[in-house]
Amino acid sequence: MRYSTFLKSAAFFAISLLASCKPDGHTVIIKGDIKGLDSKLVYLNNVYPVGSKSIDSVKVSNGTFSFTFHADSIIEPRLIFLWYKDRIGKGKFLCVNNPFISKKINTDFVMEPGTTELTGHLTKNGGLTITSGTQNNFSFKNNDLPFVSISENKQKHKQQVNSFIQKIKDMPNAWYALFALENWKYSITNEELGQIFNAFDDQTKQTYSARKIKEFLDARPNENAPRPNPMLTDNYGKTTPMIDTSKKLNMVILWASWCGPCKEEIPLLKHIAIKFKNNDFRMVSISIDKDKTEWKRELEKQDMPWQQLVIPDDGYQHVIAQYNLSSVPRVYLIDKNRKLVKFVDGYQPENEAIFTKTITDYLKL
Repeated sequence: MRYSTFLKSAAFFAISLLASCKPDGHTVIIKGDIKGLDSKLVYLNNVYPVGSKSIDSVKVSNGTFSFTFHADSIIEPRLIFLWYKDRIGKGKFLCVNNPFISKKINTDFVMEPGTTELTGHLTKNGGLTITSGTQNNFSFKNNDLPFVSISENKQKHKQQVNSFIQKIKDMPNAWYALFALENWKYSITNEELGQIFNAFDDQTKQTYSARKIKEFLDARPNENAPRPNPMLTDNYGKTTPMIDTSKKLNMVILWASWCGPCKEEIPLLKHIAIKFKNNDFRMVSISIDKDKTEWKRELEKQDMPWQQLVIPDDGYQHVIAQYNLSSVPRVYLIDKNRKLVKFVDGYQPENEAIFTKTITDYLKL
């Protein structure tokens, strides 16, 4: 269940201070002149986090409206969408035509410094015409960039990384490329992540979004390095290390109470717990829940007979980076020297056979 790519905090899109400022970077104007827009108000929402409340609304007069935002610091771009209520109160998007991809209609676009204008007729087929700046042009041209499936084939993988770097070199302040990198970072090496990051210009590297990616890069160990061993909290409030280095093998299960596949995996894990009652083997489930009450409630319901830990709020982002955790459930098998023996991503019924063979073979060594 994907949570990090598209379960991002609003802070990711916050206004950021930059090292140097251009006067036109402080004001955003989004206006529309739309025939057939029979509504009292137009609402503006951030795309992420999904389901967040509108951040502003303006009155509509004869199909025209205008949002204006001004800040003392440079305004960092963000993904937004506009919507309105029709005569019966049903919410509808103000969709726009992608000017660079034929017949593609977008429900969202980039809120960027300067003026963005939407024009057209709601009753006609297709979306509205959008006139904006370079940030929107980049995002429209590279619409699928954040959602690319990174190839495991070495040659194709390298081509994808080089292509990404070239896109940034062509526009070193492309915010949408930063947005894409937030997803790409889990599927590329630290060296590749550093190369892509360094292709951005210095001003862009100082934005909030870029600094969060740099923090992720700095926290994530190299592939063959010992796994980090942060201090976590059990369901009784006791602090304990993530990895027990006195055990020959640790089975570390990353999960969450709100994750359906995680809960589907629990019966399988109970089978493993019964099979391997061995002093050299330790199972531990580590929750990424931010709502600790929900976590404890789920623990009571699931009755898992092995150690249960949760990531403290102040260590959450660090652990996510240390374990390159893009999704849950995920299982790591880690030895007493904190070396990764194997990891299994996602839930499949056949995972039980994989766990059984790996644990059995390793404990025989």
